[in-house]
Amino acid sequence: MSSWLDWDSLAKSAGDAAETTRLMALRASKHAEIMYCESQMKSALSQFGQDAFPAMEADDAERVKALFVAVKALVDGHRADIRAKREEIESIEAEMARVGQETNGAASAAVANAAAASAPTTTTANEL
Repeated sequence: MSSWLDWDSLAKSAGDAAETTRLMALRASKHAEIMYCESQMKSALSQFGQDAFPAMEADDAERVKALFVAVKALVDGHRADIRAKREEIESIEAEMARVGQETNGAASAAVANAAAASAPTTTTANEL
């Protein structure tokens, strides 16, 4: 009978590992989405500079204001998306920390901590 208990424990551990792997992939996907949003913001800001400079040289304040309003709306949207994705990442990490806690808390916490330590870092919108 103890072999069945060991098998159940092994199956549970494998299931926990699979769930942690799934969550790590989801977290990595969210980090990639954040990086994409940051890239889009950086491109928009760069394009704004290229478009606004000639308007500023021509002292066309209305054109500069129109360009700014359009880019500001785009950047604000990306910033909101980034905040939402960061909240999703926090939720995923909390879920990772809970994987397997009902039976093997110490082992799953170690896996979750290792996963959290391996999380990629991203630049923030403020660093752009």
